[in-house]
Amino acid sequence: MSRLRAGAAKGALKDLEAVGDARDLLAGDRRFGQAQEIKRQQDEGREIIHEVFAGLPIAQNPDRIREILGARSVIFENWGKASTAFLAIGRTLLSLRETLSPEEDRALRRGASRLFPFSDSMVSKFVEIARAVREGRIPEPQLPAAYSTAYDLAKALRDERGLQLATERNLIRNDVQRVEVEALKRDLRDGRRLGGRIVDATAADEAAQATGVPNGRVSLDALRARQVDLRRQRDEAAARLADLDRDLIEVTEQLRIAEGGVEV
Repeated sequence: MSRLRAGAAKGALKDLEAVGDARDLLAGDRRFGQAQEIKRQQDEGREIIHEVFAGLPIAQNPDRIREILGARSVIFENWGKASTAFLAIGRTLLSLRETLSPEEDRALRRGASRLFPFSDSMVSKFVEIARAVREGRIPEPQLPAAYSTAYDLAKALRDERGLQLATERNLIRNDVQRVEVEALKRDLRDGRRLGGRIVDATAADEAAQATGVPNGRVSLDALRARQVDLRRQRDEAAARLADLDRDLIEVTEQLRIAEGGVEV
């Protein structure tokens, strides 16, 4: 009986060893497959980078290519994760864009949808959020969970008046509602149309008359607000231009293929 038990134990041990060997083989296969997938993604990324930055020195610089590949990897890793991952994406994009020349930056924005899993308009939004956190306009713990709300708040806080009004209304908080931010944006727009300040204009005029000092503050605020608004319009126009450039490239390529007799 003891011999039978000993034999059974040896058989069980061999079975366990066989299972362990099989698991090691499977783990090795998984690691190999993961390594192959990483290599495939890197090769694909290099090809896209060469095409996006074609004709620019950066496309022939191995160090810069590795830098863009690293940023692309971080962005893909965070894309689709928890909502706050948009800050990590924005920081990565901001750091990357600060290393690019204006011409390289325009190329990156035109090719954004090929390099990343989103369009150039999203690049602008993520960067705006990251810049707002870095500049202290929105402390990171108070960043809204929804990227669209965070972006709208960041835009509203670009100038001193927006920051002041948002602080007065306690809107710089992580649970701020989209409707609250929309109301802030609307009031700021209305204030700019009325001369720049959302204050009691009558009281300001009375104070100016009482002191004999003209109320020049309104005109200064109006100029600052106009400057910020023009910069915003410029950025939005640049983003739209990048979208148009990308669409034009795609249509031109489709036309080239069609004229060559190949069905698209």
